Amino acid sequence: MAANRVDNPGLGRILHKVTLYLILVNLGLLLGYGLQLPALGLGSFVPISLLLVLYQLVITRLMYLEARRSNDGYLIYPVVLAGLILCLLLVGSVLTS
Repeated sequence: MAANRVDNPGLGRILHKVTLYLILVNLGLLLGYGLQLPALGLGSFVPISLLLVLYQLVITRLMYLEARRSNDGYLIYPVVLAGLILCLLLVGSVLTS
């Protein structure tokens, strides 16, 4: 378990702040995606959707590591909520097409 120990506590705080900013960027990206979804054609819908899904997977993995390492379990809720919103947007856009 010594490999999981951080020797520099300042680095842990910086990574925590970066994680918080990535969560905010995630919510902003979903807001922009939801607003522009009706105007997207198929050629732009597929790559943008894939990039958002990949970003959501990266954020989910990062949150899993962050919440497991410290007492930051409350950070999981916005990530899960963003994942559900992304699923609803994708399913809704596929069903209406």
